[in-house]
Amino acid sequence: MSNETKKNVVIFGAAGSMGSACLRYLDKEKFHLILLLRPSKKNFRWAKKQGISRSISKSFDSVPGLDIHWGSIENYEDVRLCVEKADLIFNMAALIPPRCFKSIQATDETNLGGVLNIIKAIKETGGIETKRFINTSSVAVYGDRLPPYHVIKVGDPVYSSPLDFYGLTKVKAERALIESGLKYWMIIRQTFIALPNVFSLLAPLMFHQPLNQLLEGTYKDDAGLGAARLLEAPDSAYRQIYNFGNGPKFRVSYLEFLERMFGLIGVDLTKAMNRRWFAQRNFHCGYFKDWEILNRLTGHARTSFDNYIEEVNRHIPVIYRLARFVPPIFMRMFLHFYAEPMKWVKKKEKYPYHFAAVYRAGIKRFEDLPDWNSEPIVKVPFEEAKEVDTGFTIRFDKNYTIDDLKRAAEYRGGELISESFDGMHEPHQWKCGHCGRIFTATPMLILHGGHWCPCTVPGDWDYKRLAQKDKVIAQLYYAQHEKDEEQPVYRREAALKEGGYPVHDEIS
Repeated sequence: MSNETKKNVVIFGAAGSMGSACLRYLDKEKFHLILLLRPSKKNFRWAKKQGISRSISKSFDSVPGLDIHWGSIENYEDVRLCVEKADLIFNMAALIPPRCFKSIQATDETNLGGVLNIIKAIKETGGIETKRFINTSSVAVYGDRLPPYHVIKVGDPVYSSPLDFYGLTKVKAERALIESGLKYWMIIRQTFIALPNVFSLLAPLMFHQPLNQLLEGTYKDDAGLGAARLLEAPDSAYRQIYNFGNGPKFRVSYLEFLERMFGLIGVDLTKAMNRRWFAQRNFHCGYFKDWEILNRLTGHARTSFDNYIEEVNRHIPVIYRLARFVPPIFMRMFLHFYAEPMKWVKKKEKYPYHFAAVYRAGIKRFEDLPDWNSEPIVKVPFEEAKEVDTGFTIRFDKNYTIDDLKRAAEYRGGELISESFDGMHEPHQWKCGHCGRIFTATPMLILHGGHWCPCTVPGDWDYKRLAQKDKVIAQLYYAQHEKDEEQPVYRREAALKEGGYPVHDEIS
């Protein structure tokens, strides 16, 4: 196929887990690739493997079928240089946990600012009616979905967990794209990508997740295959939001996940860790009820959790296999270093937000938390999960009525002001019951996106207030909080300071 008939595809985040796997599956006969890469040693090494030596004299380096632009998604001019050449844009660039904790400002500028730069570049290069833009979002937008509400579907409310600045960037980026006016956009809400070298990810984050959290993962290669096939999706697949997981074959509780992983290196979880080291709530993940919608487009869901365990076993470094010979007391001392939630309960006066966010009512001290010998951790079957009632039935054919819009607004604690349903992507007027303002939003944003009034996008997290009028948020909030439980309003500036991050101006 000649270069003239190839589609020009810009990929942001090509050096990441999903991006690098995607490149292996792309049909090089159909696409000419344009990659925006940071000028780092890691990326220079990667480029060299592609036959590209960095050129100091110019911003673009090329070999047949591939251009690399050295720059940053945070810089608008870098983004525009790439987008103006593009037919298709796939954004997989993101600062994710735990890397995002190093700089919340950089996370904002990459995860939100990068999307805003792409939208602006598409419009300014005349691509609003022609260029296709696929953006990777996250399961984190759904927030804390512990049992019994651990089954997630498109249309459920965005409910980013308090203090989750990563999830918040994804919520804001989604809203910007859905309401951008672009003709061809797609959002995929990616679950966690399971890497074969999982032991390289040992970090405090492993203790932020409750042991009874239920997970649906996607193996790295499956994520790459899905991404590659989305670039060949028909136009009818655009202007839609999808959940991206591997379905029933890759569903597991976090407790089982840890038991299987540490079992590979001969370590008994109950002897190596204290159950009290783990948070009780306020993370994210769950099972996707509608995982098959995207899989019909991509056929990505190939790997099971058991298959993944086999891959992990093949990639375990020799030094980790020696863990079976380490006395449990030394293993506990090593892992104790990473048990960050423990300091929040022991120093709750210093970390009031973190303490209130992750521990249930009644916990006053470390000893109040359950240990391995107390209450069991029960894995709730998929069939026994409660589905969030949004007031309407989600329909991917988008064949809704004015009554669906009215019920959706009522359940969110507001009302529909517009008197007719003019289409999923046409602006409608709504009234918010929380702030009283009339705001404009498309039915796509409200019904499929699960978003509501701009006042509910947390600059500060105040879900207790929202739950008083919002029937949808109330279902999730009161599943994890007592009615009379004291809950702070998690003020953004104070939360940044408590986490040890510098305060910075928000990106609008």
